[in-house]
Amino acid sequence: MNALSPLYHPGPGSAGLAIRDAVTAGAVRPSPAEAVRRTRERSGVARAAVAVGLAGLPILRPTVAGNLGPADGAILLGVGGALLWAGSTKQIVKGAYLLPLTLTLLAGLVSGLAGADPGGALLAVSQDVYLVLWALACLNVSRD
Repeated sequence: MNALSPLYHPGPGSAGLAIRDAVTAGAVRPSPAEAVRRTRERSGVARAAVAVGLAGLPILRPTVAGNLGPADGAILLGVGGALLWAGSTKQIVKGAYLLPLTLTLLAGLVSGLAGADPGGALLAVSQDVYLVLWALACLNVSRD
């Protein structure tokens, strides 16, 4: 068995043990504040995706059913980038007033489904959820 094998355990006083101890002695774990700072630095892709979504806002011309336009693809890219960043770096996703917002969305859904045009109500509530996701993506990517 050679010294590079994972099953090789050098005895005390051998050169292998001294090298291993020297390598682990120099490894210092970062403080929690430093770890958060490093994680924030890795948010470049998410910030770029949200920036693309923001840059697409001037071309808000609905061309497809449901009032979708070219800017919506860029906004979805921003939301996806923010979700990917938050999931891969184990971020705590924060949101303001989520309970009242959820209650308002549910009330709109129930009243719309009980009304004369349930399809229009589902479209309106789905657009509201889309807008909330975009706002949460912008909020969480831009916080520092």
